[in-house]
Amino acid sequence: MHDRVEAYREAARIWLEKQVIADQLRECKADRFAEISHRQDGKTNAEKERLARMDPEWKEYREGMLHAEDEARRAKFWMKVREMEFDAARSMNANRRREMDAGGLTT
Repeated sequence: MHDRVEAYREAARIWLEKQVIADQLRECKADRFAEISHRQDGKTNAEKERLARMDPEWKEYREGMLHAEDEARRAKFWMKVREMEFDAARSMNANRRREMDAGGLTT
């Protein structure tokens, strides 16, 4: 049972680390876009924003953000798998204890 607890704890730690990174990238998205737009040569804000959307730096940032979000979703999935495994083991242990208390355990 201790192994399952440790696996769940580790999966939760990994998910949290990945989620923090994804959240930080999402939070900074508007600021990063504004910085890239400001450096563009366009005459109007609309032109600067259009040029910024084509800028390789913006593309790299967006791809990194999407990758981080994907990694966080995958880590959350595996954390949930570990949680279900832990819950199943806990239920099995509880059932064994009930059987032992009832005197019905046969091994």
